[in-house]
Amino acid sequence: MHAGAAHGGQVVMRSGWDESATVVGFRCTDFYGQHLHHDQGSFIISRNGLLAVDAGQYKKVGGSQSNTDAHNTLLLGGKGQRRLKWQETMSIEDHVRFLKQKKLETGDVPFFKDTPEWSAAAGQFAQAYDEGVAESCVRQLLFVRPSTIVVVDQLAAPAGKALPDVQWLLNVPEGATARDGAVVASNGKSWLRCRALLPGGAGPEAQTSYPTWLSGDKKASNVSRMVFAYKGQEKRALVHWLEVGDGAEPGAAAEAKTEAAAEGITVSIGGRRFLFSATAPFAVTEMK
Repeated sequence: MHAGAAHGGQVVMRSGWDESATVVGFRCTDFYGQHLHHDQGSFIISRNGLLAVDAGQYKKVGGSQSNTDAHNTLLLGGKGQRRLKWQETMSIEDHVRFLKQKKLETGDVPFFKDTPEWSAAAGQFAQAYDEGVAESCVRQLLFVRPSTIVVVDQLAAPAGKALPDVQWLLNVPEGATARDGAVVASNGKSWLRCRALLPGGAGPEAQTSYPTWLSGDKKASNVSRMVFAYKGQEKRALVHWLEVGDGAEPGAAAEAKTEAAAEGITVSIGGRRFLFSATAPFAVTEMK
C-alpha cells in the first residue's frame, strides 16, 4: 500500500493479514509540523512484534523520539537530518508554497510497485540534510514475501565534493549480537538477521539507543542501535540484506550476490535477481 503520490511518502508492505505476518513500513515525506520526526528514508519491520524498531517514547514535542538516530535511516557526517521550525497554514495552497519558501521539502517517493510475490519502493531524501551535504540520497527497499528485505542506498555528493562518512542505522530489541559481520536480533518469538552485501564498510557496532514501548503496556524496553559505517567518497552504494523468521535463532542464509554497474545495482538472492536502477524514478525490477 502506498499512501498518496510522490509527496505522500508512506508505504506499507505485508506478507499476509494473520498476526504472525511480516509487515514492512517505509517513510520518506515532507515536513508538516513539529510533531513529525526527522526520519526520512526510515523503515520498520514487524513479525510477531517489532524487529526493526522506531525507537524512543513520546514525552514532549521534538523530544528524543524525533531524532534521526532513533530511526532506521542514515547519518551523514555523524549528523542527522536538519531540524525545521513550526509551520502552520490555513490552506493546501499555502502549504505547497511554504514547502519551498521555508525549505520544508524533505523527502519524496518517486517509485512504488506491488506484485503478488514482492513489493518495492524508492525514496529521495537528500533534501532532508543540510544544504550541500548530498546531491542525491536514494533509498530503494525491496520486500520479497514472506521473509526477505533488501535495502539499497545510492548516494552522490555535489559536484566537486565528497560525501561525508555515512552511518547506516538499525534499531533492534536489546540483546542483539554481531556475528560474522551480521546483526542477529530477536523479539522473543521471531528473529532478524542483517548483513552488508557490498565491501568497504565497518561494523556492525552496537550502541545504546532510546528506551522504547515495544508493546501496548507502556513499559519501556531497552533498544540497541546497530551501526554499519562507511567512509565518504564522491559516490557511495550500500546494500543491506535483512531476513526474518520464527523461533529463537536464524537458520542457514540463502546464497546472495551483489554487483554494481552503470545502470544500477543488481542483487541475486535465492535464485531471483533484481535491478535497482541508478536513475529516476529509481525503479526496482525483477530480471528474468
